[in-house]
Amino acid sequence: MQQFSFAPQPSVELIVVDNSPDGSAAAICDGHASRWPLRYLHESRPGISYARNTSIAAVPVGLSLIHISEPTRPY
Repeated sequence: MQQFSFAPQPSVELIVVDNSPDGSAAAICDGHASRWPLRYLHESRPGISYARNTSIAAVPVGLSLIHISEPTRPY
């Protein structure tokens, strides 16, 4: 495990794609923006494919992306 002790901390940015018509998650994201590197995006077209495509377009080439949908609880 010692070989990993000098590994750099990964850089993480939380991207929230709000797929509600009215952008209802904006206030929640604003309240947490100081705790996490957070980018809020609003995708008004309904459907998970639009939301995921918006998130994919926001991530630079070569970086990793993890999708977590609303009903998912990451523990």
